[in-house]
Amino acid sequence: MSDILFVRNDGLFAVAHIDSAGELVETDVGHDATLDWTHIVPVGKDILFVRNDGLFAVAHINTAGELVETHAGDDATPDWTHVMPVA
Repeated sequence: MSDILFVRNDGLFAVAHIDSAGELVETDVGHDATLDWTHIVPVGKDILFVRNDGLFAVAHINTAGELVETHAGDDATPDWTHVMPVA
């Protein structure tokens, strides 16, 4: 099963998956995500969130389908135009 992450610039987020019947099943929802992420990138099982002002966060979706932040900071170089995973 693959999870789907929905993120809005106003801090609303949701995690869901599509079940065997083809229905969208929401497993987590919140309104307290950081505002205005400019890049959200899957990196293996983790998710990297980057904002143009140097703010960043690392998270993953746990086995219960919940978004879990594992690291955050504000000292990344600002103004990246592209962020992408490299295998």
